[in-house]
Amino acid sequence: MQQLSLKYMKTGAAISLTLMLGIAAHFIADCFQFYGSIAISFIAITTLLLGLLNSYLWSYPLVKTLYEFPDMRGTYEGTLEYRYRNELNEEQTGTLNTIRIISQNGSGLFIRSIFKKADGEISSESTARNVEVIKEDAETVKLIFHYHNEGSTQQGFGPHDGTEILRFNNSKGVKSISGIYYTNRTPFQTKGTLKLKPKK
Repeated sequence: MQQLSLKYMKTGAAISLTLMLGIAAHFIADCFQFYGSIAISFIAITTLLLGLLNSYLWSYPLVKTLYEFPDMRGTYEGTLEYRYRNELNEEQTGTLNTIRIISQNGSGLFIRSIFKKADGEISSESTARNVEVIKEDAETVKLIFHYHNEGSTQQGFGPHDGTEILRFNNSKGVKSISGIYYTNRTPFQTKGTLKLKPKK
């Protein structure tokens, strides 16, 4: 999960929140010192309050308005259409069932991807690194991230890296994800598109 950051909080909200937390932390520290308890530093209390906000409070209805991006947590499933050129330079295409599991806190996202074979067995998995979140409009958020896939010796491809550029859309309360991807998989680099909806 992403470490504590105010990167995705609205600028005005971040400044106001920092000031309010600072005042609250100063008040709490004074109370502890006044009653003879162990002294708690101003910085420690502020960090604790920000940590609670980042991990738990960010998703509450009123608090969510402080952030630039919506609540995207959940499991999304759909299809991935891939293509690549073989050793004869012939284009090969196919479809895989795929799943994206999005975890989120106030600082960003963590995305786990699962790819399945036609028989439903897991083909391979990957985890996202450094997800960049860009708000395009009131309903659409772009997600750009690199990932590492451990590969599948059974299917003849080894560990590789890839990039996905996705758009999360929440139109009238209906969530969906679509986008493109490409990899440096050997012996043949792959690319394609995917479309996902929340798991029922």
